Amino acid sequence: MNNQAPAGRPANAPSPRRLLVTVAIFSIVAGIVAIVVMGQQRGAGTAAEQATAPAPATTPAGAADASAAATSTNAVPATAGAAPTSAPPPSASSSPWVAKSPGSPSTAASPLGSLDPAKGKFLVELTPRGAGISRVVFSDLWKSGTDRTRAAEARAAGTAEDALEGRYEIAAPGTLQGFTMPILAARAIEVDGREVSVVGQVWVETAPGTFVTEIADSTGALQMRATRRWSVEPGSWEIRCEQRVENLSASPHSVRWVQFGPSDLPRDPTDLVDARRYHSGYLMSKERDP
Repeated sequence: MNNQAPAGRPANAPSPRRLLVTVAIFSIVAGIVAIVVMGQQRGAGTAAEQATAPAPATTPAGAADASAAATSTNAVPATAGAAPTSAPPPSASSSPWVAKSPGSPSTAASPLGSLDPAKGKFLVELTPRGAGISRVVFSDLWKSGTDRTRAAEARAAGTAEDALEGRYEIAAPGTLQGFTMPILAARAIEVDGREVSVVGQVWVETAPGTFVTEIADSTGALQMRATRRWSVEPGSWEIRCEQRVENLSASPHSVRWVQFGPSDLPRDPTDLVDARRYHSGYLMSKERDP
């Protein structure tokens, strides 16, 4: 019986597969060792660089301030004898201008016209508030036929008619934001876009129907003087209002009046249907209606 291995390969010789597996394992182990060694060397080199880098110099606080001051001085050279720089003046829109009366403001005003039909068509009661109209009472226009008859009888008897009631009148329409709105009263005067209120007690009556107020800037210096003058011609149905602004400063200014409108007529008590209508209007632009 023959127990010998075949003649092609020795009995104790490793197989090719085992040899390949062994070589692969040794290659993997060698790669891992190489990676670990290179990482340690890189870390050592970084630590050495940090150890040899120069530390930043520490400057005392006083020296740092002196250095900053020197840098600032070099950046903006000082001019010998130059005046100190002041803050810019406030803009025109932020400077408050106010209206005030030249003297004590008036608390009452003289009426214009008369309740005597032979002297005038109506009596105009003025108010210093906004230099406007409180009410207009007609001398010979009555609310009813009874009132007209009573007035004719008083006129024939030579009795004064001033105390008679029942005349037709146009009064202030009511209140707005807590105060009475006078008829055609001035609300404000715009100076270069700056609105100055003149609706309060800032007017003084210098003559019957003439009111004056003055506008001062934030320093108290007078800049404007505004005048409103009401007049009634005997026998005429017209009430005229002249408005004028006088420039008291050395600079030109743009001025615009802002005022309340007229009051509506009261409802006729004999009308079954209210025939009054709300009327409004506006001005076209200069481009459309030059």
